[in-house]
Amino acid sequence: MNILLQKMEETIAEIRIAWETDQKHLSDLVQERRDLAEGRRALESDQNNLAQERSDLAQERRALESDRAAWAAEMVAVEKMSIRPKDRVLLDVGGTHYTTTRVKKTLTAVPGSMLDAMFSG
Repeated sequence: MNILLQKMEETIAEIRIAWETDQKHLSDLVQERRDLAEGRRALESDQNNLAQERSDLAQERRALESDRAAWAAEMVAVEKMSIRPKDRVLLDVGGTHYTTTRVKKTLTAVPGSMLDAMFSG
């Protein structure tokens, strides 16, 4: 009977060790699950932040493209207002010097005239 009791105690001790090991393993798995859930929440937060940044960048890009288009239109308008040296014409009328431009179309105002023929080209 002593041997049987001793074997039962050994078996109980082995079962207790196995149970404690399983409990430790279970505790580790529960902690790992918590860590994974926390990691998932962090990733989802990062994804949301990235999506918001992407949206903000797209909005800024549209604003920049609009500004660029407005700037280009303004440059065209400024170029139209400016008088280029090649458009300036120096006239000597009886020793008096006059400066005019082709842009204003004063010299070519009368179609078919001699001045129109000289300066329209």
